[in-house]
Amino acid sequence: MWDVRLRVNPGEIVCLVGANGAGKTTLLRAITGVLPPRGEVAFEGRLITGRPTAAIARMGIAHVPEGRQLFPAMSVRDHLELGAAFVPGAWERREKTTEEIFTLFPRLHERQHQLAGTMSGGEQQMLAVARALMARPKLLLVDEPSLGLAPVLVQTLFRTLQEINRHGLTVLLVEQNVRQTLQMAHRGYVIENGRIVLEGTGSELLANEHVKVAYLGL
Repeated sequence: MWDVRLRVNPGEIVCLVGANGAGKTTLLRAITGVLPPRGEVAFEGRLITGRPTAAIARMGIAHVPEGRQLFPAMSVRDHLELGAAFVPGAWERREKTTEEIFTLFPRLHERQHQLAGTMSGGEQQMLAVARALMARPKLLLVDEPSLGLAPVLVQTLFRTLQEINRHGLTVLLVEQNVRQTLQMAHRGYVIENGRIVLEGTGSELLANEHVKVAYLGL
């Protein structure tokens, strides 16, 4: 990637759209320190470039990775506790946060003692988001949450992301479901071949001719 500049303001949902291999996942991994960034990454006015991933998480950035990356032999409860275990303050508030999670995702309440590997794809995606929320982050990075899900579950998941955003959580969303993502996002960026080629509000990008042809099939 090169010449990539983007910002996410507090309280926004910002989306990053592009084709497979464009660099979306790489960018999220660079933000969280999983991959070493070649430029600078700042969070709340402080450079976080080069910091360990665990330190970045403790600063308030949580990552819901592509493919969920759950532990099949661990229960829902175990995953939630794991999400709170390594962030100052989150562990002490884990019971309250768990109650909030169960209100947000009633299915997880029903399945709290079930092993993650026996759950449906939609339930697993809910759990992946919930595990990240247990850290009580300020910024949530979400990578391809609709991948492999039925349309009705995608709608439910997107409504949930909007709900947590209304409660003050900032979201950076990577998603191939371009139309729904841009309809939901405050702002968005289009990345192609490792470069940001377009940016604007969700409605501006939906009306852009290049986006219509390349991503909406119009």
